[in-house]
Amino acid sequence: MNIKIVLSDLRASLRLLYRERTEYTTYVLELIAGLVVCFVTMYGFIELTELLVANDIAWFDDTISAYIHGLRTPALTAIVIIFTQLGDAGAYIVLMLGIAVYFYFRRHNWILSIQTAIILISTASINFIIKNIVGRERPAGEHLVVVSAQSFPSGH
Repeated sequence: MNIKIVLSDLRASLRLLYRERTEYTTYVLELIAGLVVCFVTMYGFIELTELLVANDIAWFDDTISAYIHGLRTPALTAIVIIFTQLGDAGAYIVLMLGIAVYFYFRRHNWILSIQTAIILISTASINFIIKNIVGRERPAGEHLVVVSAQSFPSGH
């Protein structure tokens, strides 16, 4: 697939949408932008995963870990522990329930609550599946919190 042809077709489509504006134009443009962002980030994620599986960027882990260990303070440690716990299943459940209550009592909208639950459940499931496919062990060294899951992707 030639990228010049794809970009030319995309420009022509956007010009047509601009000329033929309807109530759905904004929706279509947002959908196109979302798909472009999705594909670009998916490509980057796949490339990063391939590098991790091939262990081509272990030096990056070591460099970042050494830098972060150099910044360690009690206050920062407490913050990092909180972020680590946000990736826990219990935090997902509390978040889903909190959002459901918020949307129902403040917005009177169960649809947003259900959509949020579906998103969080599907995100956790996809993260679990990718972790088991990649199978990347956690880096060696001292850990603040004991986590039994694989290290990549983080889930945060």
